[in-house]
Amino acid sequence: MNNDYTANVTVTMGGTDITSTAYSNGVISIASVTGNLVITVTETYTGNLFDVSTATDSARIKSSGATEVSASWAGQLVTDFIPASSTDVIHLVTDRSNGANTYTGMIALYNSSKTHFIQLGKGHAKWSWTDTGYTDGTFRISGVSGAENTAYIRICTAYTDASNISVTKS
Repeated sequence: MNNDYTANVTVTMGGTDITSTAYSNGVISIASVTGNLVITVTETYTGNLFDVSTATDSARIKSSGATEVSASWAGQLVTDFIPASSTDVIHLVTDRSNGANTYTGMIALYNSSKTHFIQLGKGHAKWSWTDTGYTDGTFRISGVSGAENTAYIRICTAYTDASNISVTKS
């Protein structure tokens, strides 16, 4: 398995969860089948969710959730849509994230139709996503009132070298 993925396996038999006795280290072993078997595997990508080739440079996220491009926004970018859920914890690292008075911009939440519904952040303030439990590069979507329909996020962040940006989730 690729190191950028984690798998969660659940095994039920006859409607009863038997994962703890039937699954270990990637192997499913069942001594006697006594009911319908259901094996569920969910995989989560844990690598860098940021793709510089899909980001919009010299941009910011407007309060409507739309992207605004302007030469005056040089040194910051907007990510493309990053899959996320209301229970995710997002981790953002840039080469400017520890600098004083760094413009970190906005985080916008979108539903499954990619319709914007929540905008968080302030301009020209270090780690300023308010009411989210956001500290030290960690953003808890579950801390946002009304975020239960989150399917995607987009982030506006400052950078010096876009190859140093990392967005992960746990």
